[in-house]
Amino acid sequence: MQQEKSIESKKQTKIIRTRVILVLAVALILVIFAYISYRGSYLETIEIGEKFKQVFQQNLFYQYATIGVNFVILFSALYFTNRGIRKGLKAFFEEEKKEMPKLPNKSIAFIISAIITIVLSHFMSGQVQLFMNRAWFGIYDPVFNFDIGFYIFEKPFMELGIFYFIALIIGLTIYATIYYIVIFNKYFDGVNAETLKKSKFFKQIIRNIKLLSIGIAMFILVNAQGILTDKFLILNNDAAVRNLWGRNYRCHN
Repeated sequence: MQQEKSIESKKQTKIIRTRVILVLAVALILVIFAYISYRGSYLETIEIGEKFKQVFQQNLFYQYATIGVNFVILFSALYFTNRGIRKGLKAFFEEEKKEMPKLPNKSIAFIISAIITIVLSHFMSGQVQLFMNRAWFGIYDPVFNFDIGFYIFEKPFMELGIFYFIALIIGLTIYATIYYIVIFNKYFDGVNAETLKKSKFFKQIIRNIKLLSIGIAMFILVNAQGILTDKFLILNNDAAVRNLWGRNYRCHN
């Protein structure tokens, strides 16, 4: 019995060591990638002209702020999802009278969050920069009386945020489902259907469906504001176009 515990302890230690190595490897790859990206963008900016260095630094700040916020949101969401999954699985292990193993949480949350952050931030940073450099043009739509800058800078950012929320809920639902399936196949020959119905897994799914419904409703509400103003935003008049870009240029300078 003592020997079995010793073997199990060594096995757990090896698993933890492997997780730590994976986390450090991913962190190192991200640091190298960030440095290469920074260095390449910096050299390109210098070649264009020294006067653009301030713009480069500002855009770099927005880019890294986007990465930081993205990572915090994703890591927190995955971390608490994993905790919820662990609590949900506890009932199955207790029913089978099995000792619950130490399931991955922080390590898997870090690795997945880091990878997704790099992919998402590449597409989101441009929209964030556009939103942070928004300007007002003094041209108002006849329906909602919003400045045209709202539709150019703020509305796309709001849609991006809502779409991000919807994608996050869908992703977490798929992730939790896969996590449960993997654990069931690895540690159980089969699970009790009644226990599964009463488990936290179904509660998580129902909660996510409710959140998803809220997200879709918000997206429809925000997107509906553009239905009546699309024709207004198509500026076919050359003078209006020059006025629009003229105001935008003065706001940025």
